[in-house]
Amino acid sequence: MGDAPTVIAIVTAGLLGGIGTWWTRRQLRNVGVGIAVETIARNLREVAESWEARYEVEHEARMTAETALAALKVEQTLEWSRAAQCRRDLDDALSQIRDLERRRRPRPPA
Repeated sequence: MGDAPTVIAIVTAGLLGGIGTWWTRRQLRNVGVGIAVETIARNLREVAESWEARYEVEHEARMTAETALAALKVEQTLEWSRAAQCRRDLDDALSQIRDLERRRRPRPPA
Protein backbone atom coordinates (compact mmCIF):
# COMPACT_ATOMS: atom_id res chain seq x y z
CA MET A 1 0.00 0.00 0.00
CA GLY A 2 2.89 2.38 -0.73
CA ASP A 3 0.85 3.94 -3.56
CA ALA A 4 -1.76 5.53 -1.27
CA PRO A 5 0.42 8.52 -0.27
CA THR A 6 1.32 9.10 -3.92
CA VAL A 7 -2.33 9.06 -4.99
CA ILE A 8 -3.30 11.38 -2.15
CA ALA A 9 -0.48 13.79 -3.08
CA ILE A 10 -1.50 13.82 -6.77
CA VAL A 11 -5.18 14.41 -5.94
CA THR A 12 -4.28 17.18 -3.50
CA ALA A 13 -2.00 18.84 -6.05
CA GLY A 14 -4.76 18.64 -8.66
CA LEU A 15 -7.30 20.19 -6.29
CA LEU A 16 -4.94 22.99 -5.29
CA GLY A 17 -4.10 23.65 -8.94
CA GLY A 18 -7.78 23.76 -9.88
CA ILE A 19 -8.59 26.10 -7.00
CA GLY A 20 -5.62 28.30 -7.92
CA THR A 21 -6.73 28.48 -11.56
CA TRP A 22 -10.31 29.32 -10.56
CA TRP A 23 -9.12 31.97 -8.11
CA THR A 24 -6.82 33.55 -10.68
CA ARG A 25 -9.60 33.74 -13.28
CA ARG A 26 -11.93 35.25 -10.73
CA GLN A 27 -9.38 37.86 -9.67
CA LEU A 28 -8.63 38.77 -13.29
CA ARG A 29 -12.34 39.18 -14.00
CA ASN A 30 -12.80 41.31 -10.87
CA VAL A 31 -9.89 43.55 -11.77
CA GLY A 32 -11.15 43.90 -15.31
CA VAL A 33 -7.93 42.87 -16.97
CA GLY A 34 -9.86 40.60 -19.31
CA ILE A 35 -6.93 38.31 -20.03
CA ALA A 36 -7.96 34.69 -19.82
CA VAL A 37 -5.67 32.08 -18.33
CA GLU A 38 -5.63 30.36 -21.72
CA THR A 39 -4.15 33.49 -23.31
CA ILE A 40 -1.47 33.63 -20.63
CA ALA A 41 -0.68 29.94 -21.16
CA ARG A 42 -0.51 30.45 -24.94
CA ASN A 43 1.85 33.40 -24.49
CA LEU A 44 4.05 31.35 -22.19
CA ARG A 45 4.10 28.51 -24.74
CA GLU A 46 5.11 30.94 -27.50
CA VAL A 47 7.90 32.33 -25.34
CA ALA A 48 9.11 28.81 -24.57
CA GLU A 49 9.02 27.83 -28.24
CA SER A 50 10.91 30.96 -29.29
CA TRP A 51 13.48 30.26 -26.57
CA GLU A 52 13.91 26.70 -27.83
CA ALA A 53 14.31 27.93 -31.41
CA ARG A 54 16.88 30.52 -30.33
CA TYR A 55 18.71 27.87 -28.31
CA GLU A 56 18.82 25.55 -31.33
CA VAL A 57 20.19 28.32 -33.56
CA GLU A 58 22.81 29.30 -30.99
CA HIS A 59 23.75 25.67 -30.40
CA GLU A 60 24.19 25.07 -34.13
CA ALA A 61 26.27 28.24 -34.48
CA ARG A 62 28.46 27.19 -31.54
CA MET A 63 28.99 23.73 -33.00
CA THR A 64 29.92 25.25 -36.38
CA ALA A 65 32.36 27.62 -34.70
CA GLU A 66 33.94 24.80 -32.67
CA THR A 67 34.36 22.71 -35.83
CA ALA A 68 35.97 25.64 -37.63
CA LEU A 69 38.26 26.26 -34.65
CA ALA A 70 39.32 22.61 -34.60
CA ALA A 71 40.12 22.78 -38.32
CA LEU A 72 42.17 25.95 -37.78
CA LYS A 73 44.10 24.30 -34.94
CA VAL A 74 44.91 21.32 -37.19
CA GLU A 75 46.10 23.70 -39.93
CA GLN A 76 48.16 25.65 -37.38
CA THR A 77 49.79 22.45 -36.11
CA LEU A 78 50.66 21.43 -39.66
CA GLU A 79 52.06 24.89 -40.36
CA TRP A 80 54.22 24.76 -37.23
CA SER A 81 55.44 21.32 -38.24
CA ARG A 82 56.35 22.54 -41.73
CA ALA A 83 58.08 25.61 -40.28
CA ALA A 84 60.14 23.44 -37.95
CA GLN A 85 61.12 21.21 -40.89
CA CYS A 86 62.11 24.29 -42.91
CA ARG A 87 64.26 25.54 -40.02
CA ARG A 88 65.98 22.15 -39.79
CA ASP A 89 66.56 22.11 -43.55
CA LEU A 90 67.95 25.66 -43.42
CA ASP A 91 70.26 24.75 -40.54
CA ASP A 92 71.49 21.70 -42.49
CA ALA A 93 72.08 23.81 -45.59
CA LEU A 94 73.97 26.47 -43.62
CA SER A 95 76.07 23.77 -41.99
CA GLN A 96 76.94 22.32 -45.40
CA ILE A 97 77.85 25.80 -46.70
CA ARG A 98 80.15 26.37 -43.72
CA ASP A 99 81.80 22.98 -44.29
CA LEU A 100 82.35 23.79 -47.98
CA GLU A 101 83.78 27.22 -47.14
CA ARG A 102 86.20 25.65 -44.67
CA ARG A 103 87.38 23.19 -47.29
CA ARG A 104 87.86 25.94 -49.93
CA ARG A 105 90.01 28.18 -47.78
CA PRO A 106 93.66 27.87 -48.63
CA ARG A 107 95.68 26.51 -45.81
CA PRO A 108 98.63 28.57 -44.73
CA PRO A 109 101.99 27.10 -45.70
CA ALA A 110 103.57 25.20 -42.92
